[in-house]
Amino acid sequence: MRFPARIIYGLRAMADLALHEGQGPISVVAVAKRQGISQASLAQMLHRLRRAGLVTAERGARGGYSLSRPASRISVADIVQAFATAEHPSTAVDQITAFVLTRIELAVSTTLAATTLAELSAEARRRPTHHMVNHSFHFYI
Repeated sequence: MRFPARIIYGLRAMADLALHEGQGPISVVAVAKRQGISQASLAQMLHRLRRAGLVTAERGARGGYSLSRPASRISVADIVQAFATAEHPSTAVDQITAFVLTRIELAVSTTLAATTLAELSAEARRRPTHHMVNHSFHFYI
């Protein structure tokens, strides 16, 4: 399973905002620079997150984005859902495979719903900057 890049970058952007929670609006330029995301792509992601009610935006010289509620009240599932698109399986699966895939989907959904943005930001504080995790799991949401 693999998360699409838009979800990974969306999680990184939200974790960045959570790390700077309480500091007022954070500019797109600042988040883009810290996260290594293009400003144009980040602006599109933040627009989606705003439409989903996860961030608020302020215009002006001191404008930027802030979390719309405490990080402890935003789940990873909320963030993933903001970027979700309807995907249809390209091949039919038999009943046994469907059973297994349904169980996997339930386990992933449960984990995403139980993990908060506050937990992600706490983990980010414990890890070195720009620590990348390489694993063989692929998540298609």
